[in-house]
Parts: sequence; structure tokens; C-alpha cells
Amino acid sequence: MPHRIDIIPAAHIPRNRAGTFSYTSPHKLQRGSLVRVPFGPRTVFGIVSATGAVPKNPPFALKPVTEIVTSGPFFPAATWQYLAWEAAATLSSVGDVLDAALPGFLALKTRRLDIPTWKNGAKMPKRTAAPPAPDIQCFTQPEAERVAAYRAVINKALAHGQQILLLAASAGRARQLHKHIEQTQLAPKGRTKAAAGLWFNIREGKPIAIIGTKHDLRLPFSNLAAVIVDDEGSDLYKESRQHPYTDAREGARYLAALHNATYIAGGTLPSLETLGHMKTLPAMPQTKATAKTVVIDLKKNPPRDGLSQPLRDALQQFAEQNKQTAHALIYVNRLGDALALACRDCSYVFTCEHCDAPMPVYAASRIDAKDREGLRLRCRHCGEIFIPPLVCPVCRGFDLMPRGMGAAAIADYLAKQFPTLAHVIRLDSDAAPTPKAQREIINTFRTAKKPAILVATRMALLHQLPELQLAAIPAFDQLGAVPDFRADEQTIRTVLTLRSRLGNGPKKSLFIQTWHKDRSLLQHAGAADLRAFAEHELNMRATFG
Repeated sequence: MPHRIDIIPAAHIPRNRAGTFSYTSPHKLQRGSLVRVPFGPRTVFGIVSATGAVPKNPPFALKPVTEIVTSGPFFPAATWQYLAWEAAATLSSVGDVLDAALPGFLALKTRRLDIPTWKNGAKMPKRTAAPPAPDIQCFTQPEAERVAAYRAVINKALAHGQQILLLAASAGRARQLHKHIEQTQLAPKGRTKAAAGLWFNIREGKPIAIIGTKHDLRLPFSNLAAVIVDDEGSDLYKESRQHPYTDAREGARYLAALHNATYIAGGTLPSLETLGHMKTLPAMPQTKATAKTVVIDLKKNPPRDGLSQPLRDALQQFAEQNKQTAHALIYVNRLGDALALACRDCSYVFTCEHCDAPMPVYAASRIDAKDREGLRLRCRHCGEIFIPPLVCPVCRGFDLMPRGMGAAAIADYLAKQFPTLAHVIRLDSDAAPTPKAQREIINTFRTAKKPAILVATRMALLHQLPELQLAAIPAFDQLGAVPDFRADEQTIRTVLTLRSRLGNGPKKSLFIQTWHKDRSLLQHAGAADLRAFAEHELNMRATFG
């Protein structure tokens, strides 16, 4: 007698459509079983969500399942509840999240796939109640001490037969942590037998410490003691390119709550959302770095080509005194030659007609080598290129002026200033559109035989740079000029990151150019008074809701 089964396919389904589809099976299956079913012109995996009897006179014929992969639940109950939460939190269908959660080794032909019997998977109970908030801890020590604290937590959990998930902001950082922390394993990837064996060991609840990235929150943990999020303030944890768009920090807190585990936020400055969930702020000691911070008031030292005279003198001294390999970083968070094109009469800013975003200004020769004159506007979202009009479309004024500074313009200026003394290198998405190109530029910067100056956007902070002798932020006010309430938080985190790349030494300096020297944010950043900044920012967010 055939049975009706309702399945959730591992495929994209619009939210206004039904999330489950009915098929027939010769066997009665449990909720959570994994099957393969015909779905349009293809065959997809699916999870059984309900079972029942086939109606006597169905309005249409039900298709049979192609294959029964497991007769019992494939995911633990907690994992399935996490996937349901992620779908709701990201306004996605469960099928989208399920497609991202299924391991890669399932792509192997099933006759080569040996799925072991799950001892703990006899039932898949319904878990609908929202879990209580997890216990939150913050590790704000310097990096070496912080990694040692991770190691202690991991060793304690493994000794008690429990599991640990350590999240890193990037795959490179995950490999680095794996190298420095013993008794850890990288998250299972790919279609190998080793990846399949590790995945099933995690599902069985064996004591394992996994180091992974934001995508590994979907692993089938069943005995989790703690979720550690390294460099928890990094915005790399917020997915922006691949659906579903999950914030891994929120997901990690929910996962820890499901398992009654501890949520540990690591980093010099954890995210303010995490600090807001704590009853009292943790100890955040000031950074004890001997590298000095020099704040340049642009009202007293007007810039020329984006650089003030004190910063020019410092770069000149850096290029002349370092005859051997030395490294400096000029941090600019905008592409092109200028931030945007604006009208001086009415302050209108030219935006992309497709994306409604301000467009960076480029010299025409950067867009087309044959075009030697004029400016071009290129949208950083859709890539559309526009020729600037002669008059403002709002007030019909003629005084159109590029505003702000971009990485390309500063790199060109420094290359002209130091044609022989220093090697000037640019790193942004225009100069290095692929990861391979980025690595090549970083390697060139690292192995330069003479003083090297890297003019870079935020992309540079995602790589392992050599120790810097000088760092500069020529447009500090430009860092926070974005419509995001987290702009100040990201700005101070950028300053802390640059200071950490300088290391210690009385001759190492961080230069900050600003038009508003008295801003409290600049004072907190210069003194690395993170507790004062966190208190001020949390009070402001509470005031404005």
C-alpha cells in the first residue's frame, strides 16, 4: 500500500508558494527522513515533513519518490530548528536554507555513499518554543592571550566529551586558528570520504572541536558546549552576496541557546549588539601599544591632493630613511579618483539612475586607455558608466566639483612624489578584481626590495600584511560618511586594526587627518578607550531606539 509523504525540497521556492510537495512512497517514512524526488525537470533532495494516506480519488496523480536515502531523520532536531529559524530570520524559504545545509558528499552517487545508521536518530521531536537567551562571555584580551583562552575552553569541553564550534571571519583566519590550536579540526568540506566521516561524527555527538566560517553554523551538532566567534565585530559575518543573507552572530547566539551552550565573543571590540545583550559591560583594557597616534587638524594644515604637509613630511622621511624593506599603508575607503560629483551651488550629488547610489569619479583614461580627457562616473554596484553633464540637473548651475578622495588619485600622486625612493602599490577592487590578483599584490608589497607604500581600501585588512612602519588615514571623516548607524563602530574598529598592524616601536606612527579634531569618536579611537566608546554608543542607540 503506497503512503503519501510531504517533503520540503532542497531548492529555491518563492515565499508566496507552498513550501511542501506531496509524493508517494512504498514505505512509511519518519519525519526528517532524506529522500530524492523528481522536481520539475530535475531530481532534488528533500526532507520528509509529514506522512499520511493516499486519498482514494486524488485531484491529480502523485509522483513516486526516486530514492529513499535514509529511513530515519537525517538532521538532529536542534539543527532542523536552527534551519527553520534561519529561514524565518532571513525571509527565505526553508528549501533555500536546506539546500545550503546539505553536505557536499551527498552529490556522490548513492551507491557509493554509505550513510551509517544514526543511533540517536530514532525520533525527530517537534521543537517550536523559542529557547532562552544563552550565557554570553567576551574575550577582549590581546590576540595571543585570546587564542590561549580559546584553547582552554576547547580542552575543557573535549575533556567532558562535548563539542565546540569556533567561527572565524574568513577561511584564511580559520586555517590560521587551526594551525595554532591543537585538537581542532577544520569544518568538513567537499565530497571526500573524510568529510563525510567527520560530518557523521559531529551528528553522533562525538567530542570534536570544529573551526569553520559562517556557513558551518548548519553543521549537525548534537552535543555543543560553546560557540566561539573570533573577531566578533567583523562585518564579514553578515552575508551579503549569497542567499540566504544571514548574520552569523545572530545565528551563533540562537544556536548556542538551542544547545544551552555558552556564546563567546572574541575580539578587541565585540559587536555592540552583543554588548547590549550583557547585563554589565566586560573589561575592555586600553590597547598598550608604543606606536604613537598623530592627529592632524586639516583646518590648520590644509591638504593638497588629499595630503597635509605633516603627512607629506612623514612619508618623505619614511621613503628616505628606510633603505631596505619597509612597509607603509595609506587607508582610503573609496574607489576611483573622488568620492562623488557634486554641485557647489545646490549640493546635488550625482547618483546612478539604476541603483540610486552616489557614483565614484574616475579619470576617463582609467575607464578607457584611448580616452585621455575628462571624467567619468562609474557605479560600483552595477558597473554602469556615465559621462558627467555640463550643468546640474537640479539648479542648472555650472560649478560641478569632485568631492572626497579615492584610492586611485592618492596612489598616482605618491607615485609621482617618489618615483625612485619608494614602490607605490594600489589595492582595491578596481586594481585586483579577483582573489588571485589580491594575493599577487600583497605578495609584491611584502617582498619589495625598497620601501613600499600600499594605498588600499578595506580589502587590505582582510589579508595577512607584513608589519607596518607607518599607517595613515587621510580621510578620517569620510569613514563614517555612510547611512549606517554602525558607521562609528566600524570606524573605531578600523583604527584599532591599523594600530595592531603597526606593532610596537617608538618610531612607528598612525597618522589621522580630520576636519573635526574635537569629535568624541576620534578621542576614543586615539586613546583606544573602548569602554567609554561602548557606553556612549549604547546610550545613543537606546535613546534613538
